[in-house]
Amino acid sequence: MDSTQIDFTKYQPILDKYKVFIWDFDYTLLKIHAYSEGITQAQVESLNWNKLSKSHFSDPIFFRDFVSYLLKHQKNIAIISFGTYNVIKAYLDRLFGGEPIFGLHNIYTPLEGNRRYDATLRPSSNKNQYIIDLVRSLENVKYSDVIMFDDSKNILDVAEKDLGINTVLVQQGIGFTRNTIDNLLNTLSPQKIFLKKDQKEEKKKILIEGFTTQEKPSENLNNDNLNDIDDDIDDDSYDFVNGINKAFYVSDQTMIYINILVVLLLIVWFWNYYN
Repeated sequence: MDSTQIDFTKYQPILDKYKVFIWDFDYTLLKIHAYSEGITQAQVESLNWNKLSKSHFSDPIFFRDFVSYLLKHQKNIAIISFGTYNVIKAYLDRLFGGEPIFGLHNIYTPLEGNRRYDATLRPSSNKNQYIIDLVRSLENVKYSDVIMFDDSKNILDVAEKDLGINTVLVQQGIGFTRNTIDNLLNTLSPQKIFLKKDQKEEKKKILIEGFTTQEKPSENLNNDNLNDIDDDIDDDSYDFVNGINKAFYVSDQTMIYINILVVLLLIVWFWNYYN
């Protein structure tokens, strides 16, 4: 299997926000519903990788590498599914080359071994108890640190409302893919507002004049330096300096009156001093 060659460091805002990553299995990591189709552990183990990667998994290489990146940064991962345990593990063992990435410690399902539902066992209406069990097993983790990917809107809505976890709905038939994480990243990354070129030039002029009392900038302060200064100054600082400039601005006519007043005050002072 080839690597996705993705720079996963761009996903740091996601890692900064969440400590626990949970996935459903059927219609989420798989684009099919393995349980409904009656797929067995033996079938998964016997299928060639080309068939598994193209017809079963949603985006296997990205998921594999993303999980590896999460584990490298000490994040917690889990599968919470209503599918059969041995089938889920068989799929994941094929994907991770037999490494014990997923097992009894982080695959949550009511169907142990190869068991299927019958008259004595039915799937729950939600996955809240599994999420509670998972969070309680971890140290220094709050429900707000958890993000869950699932194709069931009802399950996600209940978990988000009752527990306060973060949720992402994936589309059946597509499942969890690189686009899922890219879209999540876009919701976390603040968008910068850029000024037009003429606005930036005017802003630069006001700031320089305001701080140098109308002296010329240093000869060493070239255009590249000015651009660096401009990029480091945000809109709030610009408004503050502009306000000071306006507050202390004095017109030429007012200065004439001030000069006349100063001359008169000096005449009065000399008159009183020598008399």
